[in-house]
Amino acid sequence: MIRRIRERMRQRRALTAYAAGDFERAGALFRAMLKAHPETRGIRHNLALTCIALEQYEEAEEMLLTELDWYGEYYPRLRVLADLYYVTGRREAAHEFYRRTLASEVPDHDRLVIEKRVELTASEQSFALVAEAHAAFSRGNSLMANEDWAAAVREFEHAASLDVTNIHALNNAGTVYLNNLDQPDRAVELFRQALRWSKLPWIGRNLKQAVAACSQT
Repeated sequence: MIRRIRERMRQRRALTAYAAGDFERAGALFRAMLKAHPETRGIRHNLALTCIALEQYEEAEEMLLTELDWYGEYYPRLRVLADLYYVTGRREAAHEFYRRTLASEVPDHDRLVIEKRVELTASEQSFALVAEAHAAFSRGNSLMANEDWAAAVREFEHAASLDVTNIHALNNAGTVYLNNLDQPDRAVELFRQALRWSKLPWIGRNLKQAVAACSQT
């Protein structure tokens, strides 16, 4: 009984650390849980998400493939694997797993982005645009870190024009317009574009902030 309570508390701390962006701590806690209970379903999945956030892609792939082998095809597993291959430039693997994802129980709000990514990974030509979008997004992040807001937002919008499913580019562009360039109207447009592809709650919160800022101008 005490051991189960302790493990639940550790899991809660790990999830809290992940939600707060403390991925190093989250990873350490998930690894401790995995060592103590290697048979528990879901630990590898959560550790994989943490590894992806830390760009530790090989370990993430290993965790996800183990869960897939042990527990079978399941939408979240297939989707995260597909996204991992997508961001790491492995077109054929991404295409295969997005197609397998479509054959699983896809939530209605995710179907559009998966169908689009099946299309984007279908050929080398279309996927070259995705790779170019990733490069533009990376340049935008560097420019944003240097507080070169106008140049950063150009790179983010360029990335989103090449890959319309790049919600992080859309979100970052919207954030810069809202917080640094005093253009909340444009931020609203970009956050709404991002929400077309993903219903992640933090994008919705950003949209609410932008709408509120518009009402104050």
